[in-house]
Amino acid sequence: MTAIEKGRDVLIIRGADAGKKASVEEILNSFTVRIKLGTGKSRNINIRHIEPLS
Repeated sequence: MTAIEKGRDVLIIRGADAGKKASVEEILNSFTVRIKLGTGKSRNINIRHIEPLS
């Protein structure tokens, strides 16, 4: 079981959206996932820039 999986809530720790919560929509490859922010916007982000929430 990986820490980053579809539907998992995450915290963005780097970039313009740092400190915001989001959820993982899709795993694109081993480095990139598509997230959905609380505002409804979707974007691609490197997995090094997010941290899973429990």
